[in-house]
Amino acid sequence: MISGGDFETNLLEVDALGKLTSIGGYLEIIDNRSLASLRGMAAVTRVGGYLNVQNNPALPNCDGLQLAVRAGKACDCSGNGDPQQCP
Repeated sequence: MISGGDFETNLLEVDALGKLTSIGGYLEIIDNRSLASLRGMAAVTRVGGYLNVQNNPALPNCDGLQLAVRAGKACDCSGNGDPQQCP
């Protein structure tokens, strides 16, 4: 889980996860008010469990959906940033 909890955490990026290619269980990226990109997870091609990308207001919703496509999972993507930011 990558969570900002009560929005007190100010996670800006996930670049430290750049070598991660597979996640055996579920992945939740929730409640991170300043997270603006998931580019640090570009190498992820598999998520074994469910994928939940919610309530990240600075994160364009398409970032979560693109992760879902690469990982081969349906994604509960809601409460994220403006879909107009997506290419």
